[in-house]
Amino acid sequence: MFVLLCKYNFSSLEYNLGYHYEYETSYAYKSRIYTNNSRCDLAKFWYELAAAKNNSKAQYRLGLMYEKGEGVPQDWIKALEYYKKAQDNGNPDAIYRLAHMSLNGYGVPQSFQKAFDLYTEASQKEPSEVVFSLCKSYEIAENKEDLIHKKILEEIAKSGNIVIQYQLGILHIDAELPNYGSFQEGIKWLSKASNGGYMDASYQLGVLYEVGTNLTQNYKEAIRLYQIAADKGNQKALYRLAQFYHFGNTVNIDYQKAFDLYSKAAKYGNTLADLAIKITSRSSWENVKEELKDIQNSALDYSSCLHMWEHVANTGNLELQYQLGRAYEEMGSDSDLSQAKEWYSKAAECSHSSSLFRLGRLFESSLGVKQDYKKAIELYGQSAMKNNNDALCALGNIYQQGHGIKPDLSRAFNYYNNAAENGDRKAQFILGKLYEKERIERGGFLEAFKWFAKAASQGDEEAHSHLTMFYENANSNNQWNIKSYQLLSKIIKLENTINRPDHSFFGEIYYRLGCMYYYGYGTAVDYRSAWRYFETSHNKYGDKKASAFLNVGYGNLDSSLTAEYLKKLEMWEIVVNHLKKEDIYELGMLYYYGVYEDTKNSKSEEACAIVEPNSHKASEYFKIVIEKELPDDKQYYGYSSYYLGMIHYVDIIDGKDPEKTLYYLHNAARGGYPTASSLLESIYHNENTEAYKKVMSWHQENEFSKNSSIIYNLGYMCFQGVLGDKDYTKALEYYKVAADQGNSDAQNRLGNMYKQGYGTEKNIIVAIEWYKKAADQNNIFANSNLGNIYFNGQDVKKDYTKALEYYKVAADQGNSDVQNRLGNMYKQGYGTEKNIIVAIEWYKKAADQNNIFANSNLGSIYFNGQDVKKDYTKAFEYYKIAADQGNSDAQNRLGVMYEQGYGTEKNIIDYTKALEYYKVAADQGNSDAQNRLGNMYKQGYGTEKNIIVAIEWYKKAADQNNIFANSNLADIYSNGQDVKKDYTKTLEYYKITADQGNSDAQNRLGVMYTQGYGTEKNIIVAIEWYKKAADQNNIFANSNLADIYSNGQDVKKDYTKTLEYYKITADQGNSDAQNRLGVMYTQGYGTEKNIIVAIEWYKKAADQNNIFANSNLADIYSNGQDVKKDYTKTLEYYKIAADQGNSDAQFQLGYCYFYGYGCDKDEDKGIKVMEENTNEQDFALVSLGEIYHSTNLKHQDFSKALHYYQMASTGDQRSYALRGIGLLYEYGDGVEQNYDMSLAYYQKAAAEQNKGAYYNIALLYYYGNGIDKDYATSFEWFSKVIEEEAKEGNTYVCVLIEQYDQDIVNSKKQKIYSMKTESFIYGESHYYLGIMFKNNQGTSGDQEKAAEHLKIATSYGSVKAEKFGTNTKTIGY
Repeated sequence: MFVLLCKYNFSSLEYNLGYHYEYETSYAYKSRIYTNNSRCDLAKFWYELAAAKNNSKAQYRLGLMYEKGEGVPQDWIKALEYYKKAQDNGNPDAIYRLAHMSLNGYGVPQSFQKAFDLYTEASQKEPSEVVFSLCKSYEIAENKEDLIHKKILEEIAKSGNIVIQYQLGILHIDAELPNYGSFQEGIKWLSKASNGGYMDASYQLGVLYEVGTNLTQNYKEAIRLYQIAADKGNQKALYRLAQFYHFGNTVNIDYQKAFDLYSKAAKYGNTLADLAIKITSRSSWENVKEELKDIQNSALDYSSCLHMWEHVANTGNLELQYQLGRAYEEMGSDSDLSQAKEWYSKAAECSHSSSLFRLGRLFESSLGVKQDYKKAIELYGQSAMKNNNDALCALGNIYQQGHGIKPDLSRAFNYYNNAAENGDRKAQFILGKLYEKERIERGGFLEAFKWFAKAASQGDEEAHSHLTMFYENANSNNQWNIKSYQLLSKIIKLENTINRPDHSFFGEIYYRLGCMYYYGYGTAVDYRSAWRYFETSHNKYGDKKASAFLNVGYGNLDSSLTAEYLKKLEMWEIVVNHLKKEDIYELGMLYYYGVYEDTKNSKSEEACAIVEPNSHKASEYFKIVIEKELPDDKQYYGYSSYYLGMIHYVDIIDGKDPEKTLYYLHNAARGGYPTASSLLESIYHNENTEAYKKVMSWHQENEFSKNSSIIYNLGYMCFQGVLGDKDYTKALEYYKVAADQGNSDAQNRLGNMYKQGYGTEKNIIVAIEWYKKAADQNNIFANSNLGNIYFNGQDVKKDYTKALEYYKVAADQGNSDVQNRLGNMYKQGYGTEKNIIVAIEWYKKAADQNNIFANSNLGSIYFNGQDVKKDYTKAFEYYKIAADQGNSDAQNRLGVMYEQGYGTEKNIIDYTKALEYYKVAADQGNSDAQNRLGNMYKQGYGTEKNIIVAIEWYKKAADQNNIFANSNLADIYSNGQDVKKDYTKTLEYYKITADQGNSDAQNRLGVMYTQGYGTEKNIIVAIEWYKKAADQNNIFANSNLADIYSNGQDVKKDYTKTLEYYKITADQGNSDAQNRLGVMYTQGYGTEKNIIVAIEWYKKAADQNNIFANSNLADIYSNGQDVKKDYTKTLEYYKIAADQGNSDAQFQLGYCYFYGYGCDKDEDKGIKVMEENTNEQDFALVSLGEIYHSTNLKHQDFSKALHYYQMASTGDQRSYALRGIGLLYEYGDGVEQNYDMSLAYYQKAAAEQNKGAYYNIALLYYYGNGIDKDYATSFEWFSKVIEEEAKEGNTYVCVLIEQYDQDIVNSKKQKIYSMKTESFIYGESHYYLGIMFKNNQGTSGDQEKAAEHLKIATSYGSVKAEKFGTNTKTIGY
């Protein structure tokens, strides 16, 4: 059967066949079987068939076969090919295998990044399956140290995938996979998933805290986490919470709350909770207790549940009191039945009907109480008063059987009847039996049938059996006689008395009655009655046998069916007025073509006519169809008119009156029959045919006949030049005659002639008059033309309200073009309030008539989400319809959707399809498609990259003034993409686009004039273009204007204007501008310094993941700029910026780790991170040089310090690097001591205004280290340091302290370096200047100045100034 079905293009069945042959049935889920080559060949055969139809599962299975070499030769290239096809169709398993092959380099270059991207893609489709596969790969990996799969999982988890976070947490905690990491790591990932809203993670954490596995037991935290998961519907969490309140673990026992939580958990499918509350859902309590025993680790037990139920029941819960009674009753012991009586009695006291009934049953059946029929009847009666069907049936049974009372069948009948009327199935069945056997006088057979049918409709199998017996009795021995007819007729009268009749049963009865009338069984032949019953059987109950009598058909028949067919034909002709229009049309076709005996299997070569062709009868039926024609359904009207025209077409050939032929063919053309239009065209326009000559001859003899339609056509022939040259004057004349006769088409054409000035002077007033006359006759073209005049304002005042009025009339007449225009007007709000819902309604009406613009407009509405929810699937659907109809805009939009993966199957990007649709639209002259086609060839999407072809398409689009095309051409010549860079052409194309108002082009023109590309540099012209773009809110233009005034590019630097333009751009949401505003408020450029406002702007930029903003925020809290220093925030913001790829922040993170800013100090980690993230940035290189130079002896490494200083010695931080090298030479650290080299490096640094270098030079001349002492020069350099003192800024510098032990002569000195702020060198410089003034060294002695400098030095914390005269000397560097 599978094989046969596959012929119908069912790819899923083909896949299943492949799967069937690939696997042994008994091992379908255990192991692949490829031992039998023929089986493998069959598997491959069916998979390939399904794969060719884009069945992704089959493509995946083929890829797996080729990858593993199972059943086919191993071929990684073919495997990759099939996997990629399956990937394109969204198969996550295929994506996972592609990742696996990239990771291991199977058939492709090994690439971790590619593998990671594919694993990520797969995880987004089937996260749990991908996690399982990754874990499995890790488990079977030979090299356990290679945790590549773990790393991939962690990377996906870091991206915020809460499912992966949860699974990763489970892996870390799972004892079977110890290599995955620590238990604490698992807790971290579970916490992330829980915080992200993953309820299973919250539940799992709750379990860990409740049980106390590897962490401190914490019931309070467990309850909190369970509550989070429970609020999201986690049934396990609901159950565990219920346990807490049930047994009072750390919370007070609350049975009501426990019961409510069990109820919710049971609702979500928790088995234990279900056991806890549904106490009557099991056949006995023994079964419940057994189920409780079978469930491991269950805290539930029989007695505790009973305790809870009884507590809740005692609060007045009547239903639970009743349920408890049922539970005890089912347990059955005397004590249990006694308890059952107590609970029933409690509920019965409050008139609980079910409890009254059950209590009555105890007394009737002597269950735990003495049998008491009187008491039972009393209780049943109270329950029956509340319409309890069980009680009504019980009373009926007591009176029927005479239990403790005299039998009374009449009263029994009444009780059963009341329950049956209430819908009780049992009572309905009993009533049926009563009527069938004992109560014949009350209605007997029919009443029995009615109640059995009602009970059967509710699923009562025994009642259904009785119905079957009724049916068989009516048709016993297949003898359809009068008795059968009468019986079936009576049964059918019961149909409406049954709320839910057995459909198949009544359908069969209607069919049987139809057959009786059709064949005359038990009644006279009556085709009309037969038809009526067949129609009801088929239309109401879907009986397929009845449809065979209803469907009119014609064609070749087997001879054995001839008699039956002719009988059906006789019926169809008698009930013709009851037939549907399409069936009457089929009757006409039957007589038009005739019906023949099928001769395929006979020896005769000629078919025998069963029904001879009969044009007279065919005409009769076709005319009936035309008479039945409705305005909203012209299909069969057009078809019938066409065949009537064809029947009369021979009249033209025979030289008879052709008027009927023309009349019917015109109607057929109007009715939408396309061949009619072609035939009319051949009659009117093909002068080589005899038909044409006879028609023209007839027209010439009857030139102004009374048939306005023919006169109108004569005008049309003159207008089109059918008879020779076009003759507008003659056409006008014919149109006028036909129009005066009231022909609306001619009136509309006259309007066109006056509007355009054809054959007369142009006169819009006269045109409107004729249009109105035609419109008064509901001519849809006339109303449309009037609408166009007022919409476009053609020689009249534009009037959208009138346009809407006329369009509305034409649209109501079914004109699809006008319906589409109405949609446009409601969408835009022309002549009415904007109303997208009404617009969609009109578009849909037009689309239903295959209007290509309407379908395209609907696609645009759903694509753009215009006042409706964006829906790419609907957009794709409408664009596809319009595209298939040839609409180039829709073809272009389909290309966009395939290129972007919007609304396509599984949202798959398909460049090949996109290219295909762009090409079709572009060939029709669609400039947007031409431009996009250029993009595809430029990028190599769906085709080989070809910049020459791209330029050709861009130029075609540009010739139609497509602004994007001109801009793209400019980009090509600007970047030199596979063509020679040509700024002159770039400028030319940007100029065209800019003049068209494109703000991006205007901005780029500004850039070209700023840089002097393709033209002379002209900042004034650049500013003009920037301002034009900025006037259109181009954020880049405002930003570029800000840059010009910030840098002072050929204009005066103006921070106020800079601030103004950055503010505009920042308000537009540009994160770079927001960040730069933060800088300006931080530095006080163009405004007062305001660190609070700066932080606000930095945060806005950071919210958009601006990598510089987070780093700047970190700097603020690190330096304590007008805010409290906060290293925790510093570390937080550096981490965010580092994760975003900010190299400065990545390095600064290492700095924080090294010094313990915001975290535990970890020098090794800090140095490692810093060295890994220098990115050869000068500040990072200098910082590392200083760290290796100045830190404690553990990390001190002068060789590395020199290395990093040298790397930074030519960059923008070179002054610090040069000074560091100078120090190394001065003290011989890592290099041979050389004072000359030291001085040379200090001087280079000093030339870069490095204050530390000033200070070091001053010291060299003061002490005469390697050079002659020169106090005057030393004084001069110390003074330079002091000159820098008043300038803003206080960065860190390094100092070297040489300490000598005073007690041990010639002790070995130990160098200790330290980072000091610049205030240190200010203090030391004041100290030396004080000494020099005091001792008259390099300047005239001045004790007051000496005292002043020493005082200032002391204020800076100079130890030498405080301890003046000690033997401790500090040498700054």
